[in-house]
Amino acid sequence: MANGNGHNYEFGPFRLDISQRLFLFNGGPVHLAPKTLELLLFFVNHSNEVLDKETLMREVWQDAFVEDANLTVHISSLRKALAADTAASAKIETFPKVGYRFTADVREFVNGDHEELGRNGRAQGNGNLAAAVMPVGAIVEHPEDGIYSKKRTAGLASSWRVALGVLVGTILVATAGIVLYRSFNPFGAKELTMERVRGTEQSSAIAISPNGEYIAHAISSAGKRTLTMTHIGSGSSVQLQPPDEALYTGLTFSKNNNVLYFAKSGNEKWTLYKIPILGGRVTKVLEDVGTRISFAPDGERFCFVRNLTKTETAIMTVRSDGGDEQIIAKRQSPEYFSSDFSWSPDGKIIANLAGNSKIDSGAQIIGIDVGTGKEQVLSNSKWAASDGIEWLGDGSGLIAGLFETGNSVTQVWFIPVPSGEPRRITNDQSNYGSIGVSSDGKTIMAGQFKDQSSLWVQPRGHSAQARPVTVGKHHLFKWVRWAGDGRLIFGSSVGENRDVWMMNAEGGGERQLTANAGSNVMPVTSPDGRFVVFASNRAGKGVF
Repeated sequence: MANGNGHNYEFGPFRLDISQRLFLFNGGPVHLAPKTLELLLFFVNHSNEVLDKETLMREVWQDAFVEDANLTVHISSLRKALAADTAASAKIETFPKVGYRFTADVREFVNGDHEELGRNGRAQGNGNLAAAVMPVGAIVEHPEDGIYSKKRTAGLASSWRVALGVLVGTILVATAGIVLYRSFNPFGAKELTMERVRGTEQSSAIAISPNGEYIAHAISSAGKRTLTMTHIGSGSSVQLQPPDEALYTGLTFSKNNNVLYFAKSGNEKWTLYKIPILGGRVTKVLEDVGTRISFAPDGERFCFVRNLTKTETAIMTVRSDGGDEQIIAKRQSPEYFSSDFSWSPDGKIIANLAGNSKIDSGAQIIGIDVGTGKEQVLSNSKWAASDGIEWLGDGSGLIAGLFETGNSVTQVWFIPVPSGEPRRITNDQSNYGSIGVSSDGKTIMAGQFKDQSSLWVQPRGHSAQARPVTVGKHHLFKWVRWAGDGRLIFGSSVGENRDVWMMNAEGGGERQLTANAGSNVMPVTSPDGRFVVFASNRAGKGVF
């Protein structure tokens, strides 16, 4: 992809992940043809600039002859994708007989780092679980938390650094892999044991077989993904599909454990395929299937979520061979069905984390009656979002990867049915996603992600004298600035939300400045040290 430079971009609810060739809207993948994606990247790198048609065709279609009509088709596809955001935070303007202008407030950040105003990295869609390191000093050279700004300024912050004669930097490492929780009992009679699955550190789009013996996953390397089947007991693996730039999602085993279904990126939509679990002939099942499926208890039908229009989502069911599509229920924007759902063991309801896009942390786990389409609330608790929902085989409840606020980590929860009172299964600083459960309910699978950071200080130009700053808490440093009096000011993840903290340059004297008022990020102090300026979403509606 041209001009990627290994960075990622965000604008409004959209995210452009260069390394994975992913375009996301509110965390969910939006499929674009390869050239459409390259055109979007070129627009992003030249946001708010009027670009003539000749420049666009020369830069995006290098060494190839294309006509104006070809460009028009890709512009139309981009506009259709951007129209998903009703607030129009990004759009493409036409300048007749000249060209186009992409208008958006684009934020650029290092691949593997996390953008202060957004969610921290999670195993959503086809996100790579690979570890990533940000070099010492990276944050100092760029004025935003992990965000590389195109317009660098040598303002007061730079003069403070010169006066103090030191640089501040962070190292941020994301560790990952697939883990299994064994001997799960919803009533807590047995203590859970965690087991890491070796060789899964580069995996995405994961699934566990109903009998708990196999894990399917896409191994990412050098921008390509290899669909792989691993036997848990022996650790032996079989390559189901060779390395491919295409994306995989929605890996799901058939109820008899013999077939793996998977969605793969196509021209415009996700297309569902199936393959024997140890390899063989690939069979196309269904187009426009969304990002995942869930089977009925008899395995004869599966359900999925489809965007019927720009403003309408639907729960669909279809035969296992892709025939006889039926609409079970529909929701109109701003209400929506999410891409996390599970068909109950008794076959009567489909659980889904459904919500309203205009309400923060307002999504609830509901059940949709398969026969009537009527909705019922399965749990009164509200969540920011989810990363995997699965019924236990006995129907006693659901296992889900859920996060409570926009800045909290994703934990594994048990939602008993019918009481609906959530119980946390994991409770640490790792993120857990792509939840799967064996049919006997005794094994829970999850992708595990853990962010670790350290803060360093060094005299300018003397990297050999760099020293770590000793701190007493796990702040997850992403934005650090010098205050006017020589102390450090930063955003911290010690609590449920990001809050503003200060401390001295040696790491002592930690002091929390904001609390219990949404997420408070990107702080700086006035030159005289009297005031702190920061961004916050405390006003609600997800806006900072």
